[in-house]
Amino acid sequence: MRHEPSPEALYFLLLAIEELVTNCIAYGYDDAGEHTIALSLSVADHKLTMTVIDDGHPFDPLAAPPPDLSLDIQHRPLGGLGIFLLRELADHMAYEHLDNTNRLTLTKRMQ
Repeated sequence: MRHEPSPEALYFLLLAIEELVTNCIAYGYDDAGEHTIALSLSVADHKLTMTVIDDGHPFDPLAAPPPDLSLDIQHRPLGGLGIFLLRELADHMAYEHLDNTNRLTLTKRMQ
């Protein structure tokens, strides 16, 4: 069966990969050791599901406070907008810390 994601689902997927992998690399590790970031993609029932598994520091993006969008851009602290955007665009997100790994699962309807 052929799956055609909507432009919105494709945009979401590319944004999620860039944001989450970049965050893992930039903030998840404080050593020079080798680390693993695994991405899993699946499509079922017209839903795209992506799971990101990394061995970085525990971080639950669902617990992160939303940025204060009422502040002028010059007065906002750096960071937090990417995770906020993913939380707004995803149909569902779930996080768990299991076996010393972060596991973030995002779901987006493909229609």
